[in-house]
Amino acid sequence: MCPCPLGARGRRERPPVPPPPTARVSPHRLGRGGQPPPFALLTRVLAPVTHLSVTDATNKGASPAPRDHLVWAIFNTLYMNFCCLGFVALAFAIKARDRKVSGDVEAARHFSSKARCYNALATAGSVLLPLLLAALIVTGVIHLSKLAQESVGFFTYQFSGSDDEDQ
Repeated sequence: MCPCPLGARGRRERPPVPPPPTARVSPHRLGRGGQPPPFALLTRVLAPVTHLSVTDATNKGASPAPRDHLVWAIFNTLYMNFCCLGFVALAFAIKARDRKVSGDVEAARHFSSKARCYNALATAGSVLLPLLLAALIVTGVIHLSKLAQESVGFFTYQFSGSDDEDQ
């Protein structure tokens, strides 16, 4: 071996890479042959990692981060879409979430309030309009039934019998 840090080929030799640590598995969870089951390695690799959010790092002691109302907007878009207000609310909710992640809390509050407004309008329109339609149908049926009862005398005109006007 060459005493210089460069190897025989003129490249710097890298230190050997340590083998990956093995997952510690309790003896009652070992599989066949004393080997850990495959999911034991996966749980170690996919262990949850905790991160600080942007608002935690920038807003020490300030007001909490604004809500983006994304779930409400998705619900309005998919199930209660009235004049595409749910889709507009979804667009503003996504903008609010993007601004919140990027750290622009003031713009996130602005888009969040717009998303809340459009969500409220879409929900109110989607709940009130079917109720109004049902009320109109019920009142129309009641009016037609009264009209039919009043006009029964018109259609039961008798051609025979005594007329009071002839006497």
